[in-house]
Amino acid sequence: MSTIEDRLTSALTARAEQVQPEDLRPPEVPAPQVTWLRHPATYVVAAAACAAAIAAPFVVDLGDGDPSPTPPVTTPTPSETLPPQEDVGSDWPAELGTSPVDVDGDGVRDQIRVRHEPGKPLVGPRARIEVDLSSTGEEVFGIVPTLDWLVNVAEAVDLDGDGDRELTIFRDGSVPFAVLALRDGQLVEAEAPSEPRLVTGTIPTGDGRGRSSRVWKQDGGLFSYLSVDTFSGIEPLETPQVYPVDVTQWSLVDGALVPAPVGEQCVDHASTDPMTYDGLPVPCPEGYGTGGSSTLLPDQEDVIGPGESFAVSEGSESFTVSLDGSELVVVLPGGEERRVPLSGGGDPMVYTTPVNLAGGDLNVLVAQEGGDSSKMTLVTLRQGRVTATLTEGPVPFGNGWLGPDFDRSFRTWIGPEGVLYTRVQTEPGAEEYDVYRWSLGGTVSMGATPTLQPLLVRQGSRV
Repeated sequence: MSTIEDRLTSALTARAEQVQPEDLRPPEVPAPQVTWLRHPATYVVAAAACAAAIAAPFVVDLGDGDPSPTPPVTTPTPSETLPPQEDVGSDWPAELGTSPVDVDGDGVRDQIRVRHEPGKPLVGPRARIEVDLSSTGEEVFGIVPTLDWLVNVAEAVDLDGDGDRELTIFRDGSVPFAVLALRDGQLVEAEAPSEPRLVTGTIPTGDGRGRSSRVWKQDGGLFSYLSVDTFSGIEPLETPQVYPVDVTQWSLVDGALVPAPVGEQCVDHASTDPMTYDGLPVPCPEGYGTGGSSTLLPDQEDVIGPGESFAVSEGSESFTVSLDGSELVVVLPGGEERRVPLSGGGDPMVYTTPVNLAGGDLNVLVAQEGGDSSKMTLVTLRQGRVTATLTEGPVPFGNGWLGPDFDRSFRTWIGPEGVLYTRVQTEPGAEEYDVYRWSLGGTVSMGATPTLQPLLVRQGSRV
Protein backbone atom coordinates (compact mmCIF):
# COMPACT_ATOMS: atom_id res chain seq x y z
CA MET A 1 0.00 0.00 0.00
CA SER A 2 1.35 3.43 -0.93
CA THR A 3 1.92 6.34 1.47
CA ILE A 4 -1.08 8.24 -0.06
CA GLU A 5 -3.38 5.26 0.43
CA ASP A 6 -2.23 4.90 4.08
CA ARG A 7 -3.06 8.51 4.80
CA LEU A 8 -6.58 8.30 3.18
CA THR A 9 -7.45 5.13 5.11
CA SER A 10 -6.38 6.67 8.48
CA ALA A 11 -8.38 9.86 7.80
CA LEU A 12 -11.60 7.99 6.89
CA THR A 13 -11.32 5.74 9.94
CA ALA A 14 -10.86 8.70 12.28
CA ARG A 15 -13.89 10.50 10.76
CA ALA A 16 -16.12 7.44 11.12
CA GLU A 17 -15.21 7.09 14.84
CA GLN A 18 -16.51 10.65 15.41
CA VAL A 19 -20.08 9.86 14.17
CA GLN A 20 -22.45 9.12 17.11
CA PRO A 21 -26.10 7.79 17.04
CA GLU A 22 -27.54 11.26 17.78
CA ASP A 23 -25.93 12.53 14.58
CA LEU A 24 -28.10 10.24 12.38
CA ARG A 25 -31.59 11.40 10.93
CA PRO A 26 -34.05 10.14 8.34
CA PRO A 27 -33.34 11.22 4.76
CA GLU A 28 -35.26 14.22 3.43
CA VAL A 29 -37.83 13.81 0.58
CA PRO A 30 -36.48 15.59 -2.50
CA ALA A 31 -38.47 18.55 -3.79
CA PRO A 32 -40.60 17.97 -6.91
CA GLN A 33 -39.01 18.97 -10.17
CA VAL A 34 -40.77 20.02 -13.41
CA THR A 35 -39.69 17.70 -16.21
CA TRP A 36 -40.20 18.18 -20.00
CA LEU A 37 -43.27 15.93 -19.93
CA ARG A 38 -45.06 18.33 -17.55
CA HIS A 39 -44.41 21.34 -19.73
CA PRO A 40 -47.65 22.15 -21.63
CA ALA A 41 -45.82 22.68 -24.90
CA THR A 42 -44.70 19.05 -24.91
CA TYR A 43 -48.14 17.44 -24.61
CA VAL A 44 -48.65 17.12 -28.36
CA VAL A 45 -45.21 15.58 -28.85
CA ALA A 46 -45.76 13.13 -26.00
CA ALA A 47 -49.21 12.17 -27.29
CA ALA A 48 -47.85 11.56 -30.77
CA ALA A 49 -45.04 9.44 -29.36
CA CYS A 50 -47.51 7.39 -27.32
CA ALA A 51 -49.78 6.92 -30.32
CA ALA A 52 -46.88 5.75 -32.45
CA ALA A 53 -45.76 3.37 -29.70
CA ILE A 54 -49.23 1.89 -29.30
CA ALA A 55 -49.67 1.47 -33.06
CA ALA A 56 -46.37 -0.38 -33.42
CA PRO A 57 -46.36 -4.18 -33.06
CA PHE A 58 -45.11 -5.29 -29.64
CA VAL A 59 -42.87 -8.30 -30.04
CA VAL A 60 -39.92 -9.56 -28.00
CA ASP A 61 -37.38 -11.91 -29.51
CA LEU A 62 -37.06 -14.85 -27.10
CA GLY A 63 -34.00 -16.15 -28.87
CA ASP A 64 -35.75 -19.19 -30.38
CA GLY A 65 -37.15 -17.32 -33.36
CA ASP A 66 -40.73 -17.10 -32.03
CA PRO A 67 -41.80 -13.55 -31.29
CA SER A 68 -43.95 -13.17 -28.20
CA PRO A 69 -46.36 -10.28 -27.79
CA THR A 70 -45.98 -8.02 -24.81
CA PRO A 71 -48.87 -5.99 -23.45
CA PRO A 72 -49.08 -2.45 -24.83
CA VAL A 73 -48.56 0.54 -22.58
CA THR A 74 -51.94 1.89 -21.50
CA THR A 75 -52.44 5.63 -21.49
CA PRO A 76 -55.53 7.60 -20.55
CA THR A 77 -57.52 8.66 -23.63
CA PRO A 78 -58.84 12.21 -23.87
CA SER A 79 -62.57 12.83 -23.80
CA GLU A 80 -64.22 12.52 -27.23
CA THR A 81 -67.12 14.75 -26.33
CA LEU A 82 -67.80 17.24 -29.08
CA PRO A 83 -67.59 20.95 -28.31
CA PRO A 84 -70.90 22.81 -28.18
CA GLN A 85 -72.42 23.71 -31.54
CA GLU A 86 -72.84 27.27 -32.65
CA ASP A 87 -76.55 27.77 -33.32
CA VAL A 88 -76.29 28.58 -37.02
CA GLY A 89 -79.24 28.67 -39.39
CA SER A 90 -82.19 28.37 -37.04
CA ASP A 91 -83.74 31.41 -38.76
CA TRP A 92 -83.10 30.20 -42.31
CA PRO A 93 -86.31 29.37 -44.17
CA ALA A 94 -87.28 25.70 -44.23
CA GLU A 95 -87.63 25.42 -48.01
CA LEU A 96 -87.95 21.64 -48.43
CA GLY A 97 -90.32 19.32 -46.66
CA THR A 98 -88.88 15.91 -45.79
CA SER A 99 -90.76 12.78 -44.76
CA PRO A 100 -90.35 11.79 -41.08
CA VAL A 101 -87.65 9.20 -40.41
CA ASP A 102 -86.79 7.24 -37.25
CA VAL A 103 -83.33 8.72 -36.64
CA ASP A 104 -82.80 7.84 -32.96
CA GLY A 105 -83.94 4.21 -33.37
CA ASP A 106 -86.78 4.26 -30.83
CA GLY A 107 -89.37 3.03 -33.32
CA VAL A 108 -91.04 6.44 -33.74
CA ARG A 109 -90.44 8.57 -36.82
CA ASP A 110 -88.74 11.88 -36.14
CA GLN A 111 -89.66 15.13 -37.87
CA ILE A 112 -86.94 16.48 -40.20
CA ARG A 113 -86.54 20.00 -41.62
CA VAL A 114 -84.05 21.25 -44.18
CA ARG A 115 -83.22 24.95 -43.96
CA HIS A 116 -81.22 26.60 -46.75
CA GLU A 117 -79.08 29.64 -46.17
CA PRO A 118 -80.48 32.46 -48.33
CA GLY A 119 -78.33 33.30 -51.34
CA LYS A 120 -78.08 33.60 -55.11
CA PRO A 121 -78.68 32.35 -57.72
CA LEU A 122 -80.66 29.68 -55.88
CA VAL A 123 -79.38 29.10 -52.34
CA GLY A 124 -76.54 30.12 -50.08
CA PRO A 125 -73.44 28.05 -49.34
CA ARG A 126 -74.87 26.11 -46.36
CA ALA A 127 -77.90 24.10 -45.31
CA ARG A 128 -79.11 23.14 -41.85
CA ILE A 129 -80.62 19.68 -41.29
CA GLU A 130 -82.85 19.63 -38.18
CA VAL A 131 -84.33 16.56 -36.46
CA ASP A 132 -86.82 16.53 -33.58
CA LEU A 133 -85.87 13.40 -31.63
CA SER A 134 -88.95 11.63 -30.29
CA SER A 135 -86.93 9.76 -27.65
CA THR A 136 -85.74 12.91 -25.84
CA GLY A 137 -87.81 15.76 -27.28
CA GLU A 138 -84.59 17.53 -28.24
CA GLU A 139 -83.81 19.19 -31.55
CA VAL A 140 -80.48 18.19 -33.09
CA PHE A 141 -78.98 19.66 -36.23
CA GLY A 142 -76.02 19.56 -38.57
CA ILE A 143 -74.63 21.98 -41.16
CA VAL A 144 -73.61 20.78 -44.64
CA PRO A 145 -72.34 22.75 -47.66
CA THR A 146 -74.90 23.09 -50.44
CA LEU A 147 -72.35 23.43 -53.26
CA ASP A 148 -74.98 25.71 -54.89
CA TRP A 149 -77.65 22.98 -54.99
CA LEU A 150 -80.84 22.37 -53.05
CA VAL A 151 -80.24 19.83 -50.27
CA ASN A 152 -82.56 17.05 -49.18
CA VAL A 153 -82.49 13.82 -47.16
CA ALA A 154 -82.29 10.72 -49.37
CA GLU A 155 -82.09 7.69 -47.04
CA ALA A 156 -81.69 6.85 -43.35
CA VAL A 157 -79.50 3.79 -42.72
CA ASP A 158 -77.83 2.33 -39.62
CA LEU A 159 -74.27 2.17 -40.94
CA ASP A 160 -72.43 1.40 -37.68
CA GLY A 161 -74.89 -1.00 -36.02
CA ASP A 162 -75.51 1.15 -32.94
CA GLY A 163 -79.30 1.33 -33.34
CA ASP A 164 -79.73 4.89 -34.57
CA ARG A 165 -79.69 5.83 -38.25
CA GLU A 166 -77.36 7.97 -40.29
CA LEU A 167 -78.88 10.43 -42.80
CA THR A 168 -77.66 10.47 -46.40
CA ILE A 169 -77.91 13.95 -47.90
CA PHE A 170 -78.43 14.43 -51.65
CA ARG A 171 -77.40 17.60 -53.48
CA ASP A 172 -77.00 16.98 -57.23
CA GLY A 173 -76.36 14.21 -59.75
CA SER A 174 -72.60 14.80 -59.85
CA VAL A 175 -72.00 15.83 -56.21
CA PRO A 176 -71.20 13.15 -53.59
CA PHE A 177 -73.71 12.47 -50.84
CA ALA A 178 -73.03 13.80 -47.37
CA VAL A 179 -73.69 11.43 -44.46
CA LEU A 180 -74.74 12.84 -41.06
CA ALA A 181 -74.32 10.70 -37.94
CA LEU A 182 -76.00 11.35 -34.56
CA ARG A 183 -73.32 11.92 -31.92
CA ASP A 184 -73.40 13.74 -28.56
CA GLY A 185 -76.65 15.48 -29.42
CA GLN A 186 -75.35 16.71 -32.79
CA LEU A 187 -75.54 15.65 -36.42
CA VAL A 188 -71.92 15.31 -37.54
CA GLU A 189 -70.81 14.84 -41.15
CA ALA A 190 -68.86 11.60 -41.61
CA GLU A 191 -65.49 11.60 -43.33
CA ALA A 192 -65.67 10.13 -46.83
CA PRO A 193 -62.93 8.68 -49.05
CA SER A 194 -62.19 10.34 -52.38
CA GLU A 195 -62.90 7.09 -54.27
CA PRO A 196 -65.35 5.59 -54.87
CA ARG A 197 -67.72 8.53 -54.68
CA LEU A 198 -71.23 8.35 -53.27
CA VAL A 199 -73.08 9.75 -56.27
CA THR A 200 -76.46 9.16 -57.88
CA GLY A 201 -76.09 10.46 -61.41
CA THR A 202 -73.15 10.99 -63.72
CA ILE A 203 -69.46 11.18 -62.86
CA PRO A 204 -67.72 12.98 -65.77
CA THR A 205 -64.46 11.51 -67.00
CA GLY A 206 -63.15 14.71 -68.59
CA ASP A 207 -63.31 13.51 -72.20
CA GLY A 208 -66.93 14.29 -72.97
CA ARG A 209 -68.03 10.98 -71.50
CA GLY A 210 -69.05 9.82 -68.04
CA ARG A 211 -69.72 6.90 -65.76
CA SER A 212 -73.15 6.00 -64.45
CA SER A 213 -73.38 5.92 -60.65
CA ARG A 214 -76.11 5.32 -58.10
CA VAL A 215 -76.58 5.15 -54.32
CA TRP A 216 -79.39 3.12 -52.77
CA LYS A 217 -80.62 1.43 -49.60
CA GLN A 218 -81.19 -2.31 -49.70
CA ASP A 219 -81.79 -4.89 -46.94
CA GLY A 220 -80.89 -2.33 -44.28
CA GLY A 221 -77.53 -1.45 -45.89
CA LEU A 222 -76.20 1.38 -48.04
CA PHE A 223 -74.83 0.49 -51.48
CA SER A 224 -73.48 2.27 -54.53
CA TYR A 225 -72.38 1.29 -58.01
CA LEU A 226 -70.12 2.76 -60.70
CA SER A 227 -70.31 1.62 -64.30
CA VAL A 228 -67.25 -0.28 -65.51
CA ASP A 229 -67.38 1.49 -68.87
CA THR A 230 -67.75 5.16 -69.78
CA PHE A 231 -70.64 6.36 -71.93
CA SER A 232 -71.31 9.37 -74.14
CA GLY A 233 -74.00 11.98 -73.78
CA ILE A 234 -73.23 13.21 -70.23
CA GLU A 235 -76.74 14.65 -69.72
CA PRO A 236 -78.29 12.17 -70.11
CA LEU A 237 -75.80 9.39 -70.63
CA GLU A 238 -76.43 7.18 -73.64
CA THR A 239 -76.27 4.03 -71.56
CA PRO A 240 -77.03 0.67 -73.19
CA GLN A 241 -79.78 -1.66 -72.08
CA VAL A 242 -77.30 -3.87 -70.21
CA TYR A 243 -73.96 -2.81 -68.72
CA PRO A 244 -71.66 -4.05 -65.94
CA VAL A 245 -71.13 -2.05 -62.73
CA ASP A 246 -68.84 -2.33 -59.71
CA VAL A 247 -70.95 -2.56 -56.54
CA THR A 248 -69.82 -1.25 -53.12
CA GLN A 249 -71.34 -1.57 -49.65
CA TRP A 250 -70.74 1.19 -47.08
CA SER A 251 -70.32 1.17 -43.31
CA LEU A 252 -69.40 3.75 -40.68
CA VAL A 253 -66.35 3.15 -38.48
CA ASP A 254 -65.08 5.75 -35.98
CA GLY A 255 -66.88 8.54 -37.79
CA ALA A 256 -65.54 7.63 -41.25
CA LEU A 257 -67.29 5.98 -44.20
CA VAL A 258 -65.65 2.69 -45.17
CA PRO A 259 -66.28 1.13 -48.62
CA ALA A 260 -66.24 -2.66 -49.11
CA PRO A 261 -66.29 -4.07 -52.67
CA VAL A 262 -69.21 -6.40 -53.36
CA GLY A 263 -68.19 -7.37 -56.89
CA GLU A 264 -69.31 -6.89 -60.45
CA GLN A 265 -73.00 -7.04 -61.38
CA CYS A 266 -75.10 -5.60 -64.21
CA VAL A 267 -77.81 -3.03 -64.73
CA ASP A 268 -80.11 -5.07 -66.98
CA HIS A 269 -83.09 -3.42 -68.66
CA ALA A 270 -83.17 -6.03 -71.44
CA SER A 271 -84.01 -9.24 -69.58
CA THR A 272 -86.05 -7.76 -66.70
CA ASP A 273 -89.66 -6.63 -66.57
CA PRO A 274 -89.66 -2.90 -67.43
CA MET A 275 -92.84 -2.41 -65.39
CA THR A 276 -91.23 -3.64 -62.17
CA TYR A 277 -87.45 -3.29 -62.66
CA ASP A 278 -85.99 -0.64 -60.35
CA GLY A 279 -82.69 -0.28 -62.18
CA LEU A 280 -80.63 -1.84 -59.38
CA PRO A 281 -77.77 -4.26 -60.19
CA VAL A 282 -78.54 -7.94 -60.73
CA PRO A 283 -76.31 -10.89 -61.71
CA CYS A 284 -74.94 -10.32 -65.21
CA PRO A 285 -76.28 -12.25 -68.19
CA GLU A 286 -73.95 -14.76 -69.78
CA GLY A 287 -71.09 -13.05 -71.56
CA TYR A 288 -71.33 -9.66 -69.81
CA GLY A 289 -68.77 -8.15 -67.48
CA THR A 290 -65.05 -8.72 -67.19
CA GLY A 291 -65.71 -12.12 -65.60
CA GLY A 292 -67.84 -13.40 -68.48
CA SER A 293 -67.28 -17.07 -69.30
CA SER A 294 -69.45 -17.70 -72.35
CA THR A 295 -68.02 -19.22 -75.53
CA LEU A 296 -67.40 -16.34 -77.94
CA LEU A 297 -66.49 -18.45 -80.97
CA PRO A 298 -67.26 -19.77 -83.54
CA ASP A 299 -68.53 -16.79 -85.49
CA GLN A 300 -71.32 -16.61 -88.05
CA GLU A 301 -69.97 -16.40 -91.61
CA ASP A 302 -72.95 -16.83 -93.97
CA VAL A 303 -73.30 -13.71 -96.14
CA ILE A 304 -75.05 -12.42 -99.24
CA GLY A 305 -73.68 -10.07 -101.89
CA PRO A 306 -75.17 -7.45 -104.25
CA GLY A 307 -78.28 -8.70 -106.03
CA GLU A 308 -78.96 -11.36 -103.37
CA SER A 309 -81.48 -11.43 -100.55
CA PHE A 310 -82.56 -13.43 -97.51
CA ALA A 311 -85.59 -13.60 -95.26
CA VAL A 312 -85.39 -13.27 -91.50
CA SER A 313 -88.02 -13.59 -88.79
CA GLU A 314 -88.03 -11.52 -85.63
CA GLY A 315 -90.83 -12.59 -83.31
CA SER A 316 -94.01 -12.94 -85.30
CA GLU A 317 -92.83 -10.68 -88.12
CA SER A 318 -90.82 -11.50 -91.24
CA PHE A 319 -88.43 -9.16 -93.07
CA THR A 320 -86.56 -9.42 -96.36
CA VAL A 321 -83.02 -8.02 -96.57
CA SER A 322 -81.16 -7.50 -99.84
CA LEU A 323 -78.31 -5.53 -101.41
CA ASP A 324 -78.99 -3.20 -104.33
CA GLY A 325 -75.58 -1.91 -105.36
CA SER A 326 -74.30 0.20 -102.45
CA GLU A 327 -77.68 0.33 -100.69
CA LEU A 328 -79.12 -2.02 -98.08
CA VAL A 329 -82.81 -2.67 -98.70
CA VAL A 330 -85.21 -3.87 -95.99
CA VAL A 331 -88.77 -4.86 -96.89
CA LEU A 332 -91.07 -4.53 -93.88
CA PRO A 333 -93.82 -7.07 -93.05
CA GLY A 334 -96.46 -4.85 -94.66
CA GLY A 335 -94.49 -4.59 -97.90
CA GLU A 336 -92.99 -1.14 -97.37
CA GLU A 337 -89.38 -0.74 -98.42
CA ARG A 338 -86.60 1.03 -96.55
CA ARG A 339 -83.19 1.86 -98.05
CA VAL A 340 -79.91 2.78 -96.34
CA PRO A 341 -76.90 4.05 -98.35
CA LEU A 342 -73.63 2.30 -97.39
CA SER A 343 -70.60 4.57 -97.31
CA GLY A 344 -67.06 3.29 -97.81
CA GLY A 345 -65.26 1.42 -100.56
CA GLY A 346 -65.48 -2.21 -101.50
CA ASP A 347 -68.39 -4.44 -102.39
CA PRO A 348 -70.75 -4.87 -99.44
CA MET A 349 -71.69 -8.19 -97.88
CA VAL A 350 -74.53 -8.72 -95.42
CA TYR A 351 -74.40 -11.38 -92.71
CA THR A 352 -77.55 -13.48 -92.77
CA THR A 353 -77.45 -14.01 -89.00
CA PRO A 354 -79.22 -11.07 -87.26
CA VAL A 355 -77.32 -9.32 -84.49
CA ASN A 356 -78.92 -9.66 -81.06
CA LEU A 357 -79.14 -6.13 -79.62
CA ALA A 358 -81.76 -4.84 -77.20
CA GLY A 359 -83.48 -1.74 -78.54
CA GLY A 360 -83.71 -2.75 -82.22
CA ASP A 361 -86.47 -4.66 -84.04
CA LEU A 362 -83.95 -5.94 -86.60
CA ASN A 363 -80.15 -5.54 -86.63
CA VAL A 364 -77.95 -6.69 -89.52
CA LEU A 365 -74.20 -6.41 -90.01
CA VAL A 366 -72.68 -5.19 -93.29
CA ALA A 367 -68.99 -5.66 -94.18
CA GLN A 368 -67.08 -3.88 -96.96
CA GLU A 369 -63.61 -5.25 -97.59
CA GLY A 370 -60.73 -3.12 -98.75
CA GLY A 371 -57.12 -4.31 -98.76
CA ASP A 372 -55.98 -5.60 -95.37
CA SER A 373 -59.02 -4.23 -93.57
CA SER A 374 -62.78 -4.27 -93.78
CA LYS A 375 -65.23 -1.62 -92.72
CA MET A 376 -68.33 -2.79 -90.90
CA THR A 377 -71.67 -1.07 -90.46
CA LEU A 378 -74.53 -2.17 -88.24
CA VAL A 379 -77.93 -1.30 -89.70
CA THR A 380 -80.82 -1.27 -87.26
CA LEU A 381 -84.60 -1.11 -87.72
CA ARG A 382 -86.46 0.63 -84.90
CA GLN A 383 -90.19 1.40 -85.15
CA GLY A 384 -90.14 1.30 -88.94
CA ARG A 385 -87.02 3.48 -89.30
CA VAL A 386 -83.88 1.89 -90.79
CA THR A 387 -80.59 3.59 -89.83
CA ALA A 388 -76.87 2.96 -90.06
CA THR A 389 -75.58 3.21 -86.48
CA LEU A 390 -72.58 5.22 -85.32
CA THR A 391 -69.60 4.02 -83.28
CA GLU A 392 -67.39 6.12 -81.05
CA GLY A 393 -64.51 5.84 -78.63
CA PRO A 394 -61.16 4.06 -78.84
CA VAL A 395 -62.48 0.55 -79.62
CA PRO A 396 -62.37 -0.10 -83.39
CA PHE A 397 -65.27 -1.65 -85.29
CA GLY A 398 -64.50 -3.95 -88.23
CA ASN A 399 -61.36 -5.89 -89.15
CA GLY A 400 -57.87 -4.45 -89.51
CA TRP A 401 -54.73 -3.27 -87.76
CA LEU A 402 -53.90 -0.70 -85.07
CA GLY A 403 -50.87 1.14 -83.78
CA PRO A 404 -48.28 3.39 -85.42
CA ASP A 405 -46.74 0.35 -87.11
CA PHE A 406 -50.10 -1.36 -87.76
CA ASP A 407 -48.92 -4.39 -85.80
CA ARG A 408 -51.93 -4.99 -83.50
CA SER A 409 -54.93 -6.68 -85.04
CA PHE A 410 -58.61 -6.18 -84.33
CA ARG A 411 -61.55 -8.23 -85.50
CA THR A 412 -65.35 -7.93 -85.26
CA TRP A 413 -67.70 -10.92 -85.54
CA ILE A 414 -71.14 -12.27 -84.69
CA GLY A 415 -70.84 -14.91 -81.98
CA PRO A 416 -73.30 -17.43 -80.57
CA GLU A 417 -76.86 -16.21 -80.00
CA GLY A 418 -76.25 -13.30 -82.35
CA VAL A 419 -73.96 -11.39 -79.96
CA LEU A 420 -71.67 -8.85 -81.64
CA TYR A 421 -68.03 -8.83 -80.45
CA THR A 422 -64.74 -7.09 -81.24
CA ARG A 423 -61.37 -8.32 -80.04
CA VAL A 424 -58.27 -6.08 -79.92
CA GLN A 425 -54.76 -7.53 -79.66
CA THR A 426 -53.11 -6.35 -76.44
CA GLU A 427 -49.49 -6.31 -77.73
CA PRO A 428 -47.83 -6.88 -81.11
CA GLY A 429 -47.29 -10.62 -81.59
CA ALA A 430 -49.22 -11.53 -78.43
CA GLU A 431 -51.94 -14.15 -78.48
CA GLU A 432 -53.99 -12.23 -75.94
CA TYR A 433 -56.92 -9.93 -76.68
CA ASP A 434 -59.28 -7.55 -74.95
CA VAL A 435 -62.78 -8.59 -76.01
CA TYR A 436 -65.73 -6.18 -76.17
CA ARG A 437 -69.44 -6.80 -76.59
CA TRP A 438 -71.44 -4.15 -78.44
CA SER A 439 -74.74 -2.64 -77.27
CA LEU A 440 -77.00 0.10 -78.54
CA GLY A 441 -77.24 3.32 -76.55
CA GLY A 442 -80.43 3.01 -74.53
CA THR A 443 -81.46 6.63 -74.04
CA VAL A 444 -81.08 7.82 -77.62
CA SER A 445 -84.34 9.31 -78.90
CA MET A 446 -86.08 7.58 -81.78
CA GLY A 447 -85.33 10.50 -84.09
CA ALA A 448 -81.58 10.43 -83.44
CA THR A 449 -78.95 8.15 -84.93
CA PRO A 450 -78.33 5.15 -82.61
CA THR A 451 -74.83 4.70 -81.22
CA LEU A 452 -72.99 1.42 -80.72
CA GLN A 453 -71.08 1.28 -77.44
CA PRO A 454 -68.49 -1.33 -76.40
CA LEU A 455 -68.53 -3.18 -73.08
CA LEU A 456 -65.37 -4.99 -71.96
CA VAL A 457 -66.17 -8.68 -71.33
CA ARG A 458 -62.73 -10.30 -71.45
CA GLN A 459 -59.35 -8.79 -70.60
CA GLY A 460 -56.19 -10.48 -71.84
CA SER A 461 -58.22 -13.38 -73.24
CA ARG A 462 -56.81 -15.99 -75.65
CA VAL A 463 -60.04 -16.00 -77.66
